[in-house]
Amino acid sequence: MAFTRIEDIGPQPGKQQQAFDLLGKVDFMIWGGSRYCGKSLLTSMVSAAYQEDPNFRAIYFRRNNDQLIGGGSLYEHCNSIYKFCGAKSRKNPITFTFPSGSTVELRHMAHDDSHEAHRGKSYSLVVFDEIDQFDQAQVEFLMTCLRSDAKMNSFCLGTCNPSQSWVKPIIEWYLDDDGYPREDRCGAIRYFVVKDGEFIFGDSIEYFEENHADSLYVVDKERGIEVYTPPKTFSFVFFTAFDNPAGLKANPRYLSELNNKPEWQRKAELYGNWNSVPQASQFWKREWVRGVSGERVKKVLEIPDENVCTVMRGVDKAHTEPSESYKFPDYTAWSPKILRTAEGFFWLVGNYHRDLVDPVRKNDPNPVICRVRKNAGERDALIVKQALYDGPRCKVVLARDKGAGAQDYLYTVAKLTSATDEFGRPARIDVVRDMTASNQIDKKTKDFQPFCNACQQGLVYIVEDTFDKKTLEVLYKELERFDGTDSNASRHDDLVDAISMTFNAICAAGKPYRTLGSHQIEAKSLAHDILTQKV
Repeated sequence: MAFTRIEDIGPQPGKQQQAFDLLGKVDFMIWGGSRYCGKSLLTSMVSAAYQEDPNFRAIYFRRNNDQLIGGGSLYEHCNSIYKFCGAKSRKNPITFTFPSGSTVELRHMAHDDSHEAHRGKSYSLVVFDEIDQFDQAQVEFLMTCLRSDAKMNSFCLGTCNPSQSWVKPIIEWYLDDDGYPREDRCGAIRYFVVKDGEFIFGDSIEYFEENHADSLYVVDKERGIEVYTPPKTFSFVFFTAFDNPAGLKANPRYLSELNNKPEWQRKAELYGNWNSVPQASQFWKREWVRGVSGERVKKVLEIPDENVCTVMRGVDKAHTEPSESYKFPDYTAWSPKILRTAEGFFWLVGNYHRDLVDPVRKNDPNPVICRVRKNAGERDALIVKQALYDGPRCKVVLARDKGAGAQDYLYTVAKLTSATDEFGRPARIDVVRDMTASNQIDKKTKDFQPFCNACQQGLVYIVEDTFDKKTLEVLYKELERFDGTDSNASRHDDLVDAISMTFNAICAAGKPYRTLGSHQIEAKSLAHDILTQKV
């Protein structure tokens, strides 16, 4: 929207005014909702509110440079507003300078390491337009640059439409069970800290003092004292096109455009539903295995006798621990134990060894039991431990990578074939080689589809009591969120891969299926070398 009078510049009554009233009261705020709700234009107005402070420094980001300019872009919004404030603009980079000396800069962050260009810089306001298009690590880094001499509390502001990105878990508290924003929580202020790359939220400072005190006190080693740092504040305000009456007056037919989209898109883009996704990408639904109200869930006493079933558990291997340079490596993930009965039904059983979990963190007292981020040595020890825990009837399904991964595969097999039980006797652990698609277009989708088809046809049961509550919910969510695209810091697919390889292996078990064969001999030879310390 291009303004022609300075009197027209400002938030519209209702949600927009509510969002503006929170300026200066929170450290991090997200404005999210439907399309054409006016949030991007509104962010451009924020800096105008601080224009008279000569020390005010704002920076606005879009993911790539092309998004900064053009019709309805940030540049157009800022230019239409700041010209009434006497601001002068220049390009490369795009910067607006107000008469007081305060500045607003527009930049892109097209590359994963683009945030490094801002190391050591200080800002009063950092804005991410379409924040879900940025990596969480980029946002976290720029939040460390929120320090300035301006006469206001520095803060971060993000905008976004509903998405299945890393942003969703941050704002889920503000949504109802169906994914629609809750009116009673709109604009509510919560407290948070970011610990080891994870957002931890609470409803009061007391919550953090009781549960995460280590996040509130910083040790001054030189003086030998602890310095108290309170948790930051957060809020989420959501808009729809109905909260932008000025925009609808200028474009009265736009509502029709949104209303006539496919149902999932209408729910998301018109009404701001965060759970609505295209059916084509919703490969799996939990009600297929548990029923609408849990009526298909089986009890522990109903689990078939493993002696008359084919039993397998797969391991999707990774080999990296989190570090400062790589905060979110892939997990090594164990699939549920899958039992195939003679009648052709499949049972998902948890029964994970309690050690299949990363160390308990202060910010995560209930880590997920079924996946870890460990180096290869610790990882293989856990693979052996789970295999022994499952017993000799359960075969282990391992993926075999090419190149350097092939050697890692042999080492893991060697550990399994040379394992001993608690009495030091040779353990019987049978290893099955993963035979799923390799180096094919849409590999993950093709691997996952047979499992999805079996679930939809009612051939798969789950025994929920064999999983702890958090592990079960993580399993359900990961399967439901899988859309065939690569994983990222907030959306993992390690459990999807583990289940895919295990299900495909157990389906092929009745056919001439490749067990280790010559690779077992090779691995046993390697195991002998390891045991005799020749490797």
